Amino acid sequence: MIADGAPLVVVSKQLGHAQASTTANIYAHAIASAQAKAMETFDRFTDLVGGGETVEEKCKKAAGD
Repeated sequence: MIADGAPLVVVSKQLGHAQASTTANIYAHAIASAQAKAMETFDRFTDLVGGGETVEEKCKKAAGD
């Protein structure tokens, strides 16, 4: 569900977790995958409207490199 874009809080409630942080800790890999997917979509959009940073550049920037 997370990888398909469902909000973390919604997934957490669906799974019966008391806190969204529990869901985030268990499914961190899915969150990272969803973020990468979103960044790729954003790159395609920015390419259509005049360029922009690549996914790799955004990841480095987000990581503070």
